[in-house]
Amino acid sequence: MPLLRDFLKRTPLYRFVLFLREKRLEWQAHQERRNERLLQVRELRDWERNGRPVPPPRMFKQQVVREHAQNFGLRVLVETETYLGEMVEATPIYEELAHILNSAEQRHVIIIDDARCFGTDPAYPILDELRSYIFARRKDLEVIIRDDSIHIIPKPLGRKT
Repeated sequence: MPLLRDFLKRTPLYRFVLFLREKRLEWQAHQERRNERLLQVRELRDWERNGRPVPPPRMFKQQVVREHAQNFGLRVLVETETYLGEMVEATPIYEELAHILNSAEQRHVIIIDDARCFGTDPAYPILDELRSYIFARRKDLEVIIRDDSIHIIPKPLGRKT
């Protein structure tokens, strides 16, 4: 058998077989991505039909990030707390916000997930306390609660209050 394989490896047919194998694997990966996308679209549609219960589906969260990136001209995303859905060295919210709000860069857009936990879970601060903390450090920001997320974004130009 090894002799036959070695012989076939030296023929043009072998390269064609490798090419076909590679194309088949690419097609399978494409089909898997397509099926995942269809599943996410269905999940998003069902979520909206059901009155947008919390938490929102992943596809919606991705859309929100893309919206903010487009609206604020962002090219970099930094995600903390989770990696592939798993907790990674959880940092207290105020500590994370202090690093962001005190940085020299002032154009940050911050999205905090699980807004429903703020004020109901002892591990999370009360929303009014969080707002006060933010506004004490930066008056040029808005805090918007939407679809189980807290959005901390720059105020539109010309609006200082």
